Amino acid sequence: MYDLCIIGFGISGICCAKWAEKYKLKYIILEKEKDLGGCWFTKALESSTLQSPKNFYQFPDYKMPQDYPTFPNKNQILKYLKEYVRISNIKNINYNYNVLNLEYDNFWKIFVKKKNKQIKIKSRYIAICSGIYGEPNIIDLKNRNNFLGQIIHSKDLNTIKSEELKNKHITLIGNGASCMDILKYISDLSTNINVIYRKNKWYVLDSILGIYTYFYINRITVQMWNKLPHIFFIIFIGYVIKYLFLSPFEIPNKIFDHSNIIMCNKKIYNLVSLNFIKFVKDEPNYLYKNYLVLKTNKLIYSDIIILCTGYSTNISFLKSNINHNNYLHIINPQQNKCGFIGFTPSYNWVQVSYLQSRWFINYILGNIKLPEKKIMEYKINQVLNKKRKLNIPYNDLTYDCFKYCDNIQNELMIYTNKYTLSYWFQNPDYCMN
Repeated sequence: MYDLCIIGFGISGICCAKWAEKYKLKYIILEKEKDLGGCWFTKALESSTLQSPKNFYQFPDYKMPQDYPTFPNKNQILKYLKEYVRISNIKNINYNYNVLNLEYDNFWKIFVKKKNKQIKIKSRYIAICSGIYGEPNIIDLKNRNNFLGQIIHSKDLNTIKSEELKNKHITLIGNGASCMDILKYISDLSTNINVIYRKNKWYVLDSILGIYTYFYINRITVQMWNKLPHIFFIIFIGYVIKYLFLSPFEIPNKIFDHSNIIMCNKKIYNLVSLNFIKFVKDEPNYLYKNYLVLKTNKLIYSDIIILCTGYSTNISFLKSNINHNNYLHIINPQQNKCGFIGFTPSYNWVQVSYLQSRWFINYILGNIKLPEKKIMEYKINQVLNKKRKLNIPYNDLTYDCFKYCDNIQNELMIYTNKYTLSYWFQNPDYCMN
């Protein structure tokens, strides 16, 4: 019987294992892939880089190497994660272990498939660290079997050699973060690129006035965003982006959230402005020979269609009715021996997972007491009502990432000095040894 079973070994699983090892729990790690890294290992292009500067994406107790660029690439990120696992002395990592189902009866039974063999593991607690990027969303394109070109999901683009993309007519469906990663890659290979999308997004330059945009994100600016009326926010920020920075993109009529704010470099801005990359607001209808026919009957000639349609957030092995509206975004009132780590998109995702993991391990150890179920549900509803007014998902920490981290620290009885300039104007490290 284990004290803790950690499911998933990306950023969140690594954070959870670090604290489990530090506090000497008997733990086991189950990872369905053949190596660590989560979406960095399975979904990122070889050319992918961080969209945020490295200091927003590093463990508080282990900085990224100084010789890393501001926006490290996939291989550098994976190397950094492996080194952190090594220095943290994390053990009992089991790769190619696919969790099939969970059952709870005074303890957890975890049913796992390893090759053709099924295994049952017992644990007092589980930490679900499998992330919000599950199975790919594949949209239904009519007459797909008659299409003369190639259709792939963005996660499979690594399977195509760059020579096969050169000078091809490439159509991307979807305009989120994966679309931007792909545009950075294919814009050197082709000038015949179309992006088909339904909703406008905030495309923000990755540097403004010579300063990386993320460095403008601090407690002061986040509080200002919270105080501004939505319409003023949209008009003011939209005006700045559209006219001061000459954005070629349409401005959304919705405030920032994790899903609609995309960091964009100057090169892509320029290529869209020059019409080498065409953004078309429309929806796919059906396929005809080498054409994608849109709802407006516009024809888009395509050799390759790349589906940048995101991923399902469903957890396939979680068969119960447990949802993601959790107390402190970690504990579900219906099942308090199960922790959800890393299901909260934010600017400082690694730091959030790091804090959540330490909190959960301290809860397992009995150092943190949960409130009654009714109180947890009341606090969840308070957050839900606030998020509904902002029209953003419950788990999205865009507007309260710093406040949330401070609250978790307070639960751990670790307090930050609020009477310093760095507290208000810098991204906090939350370094807790």
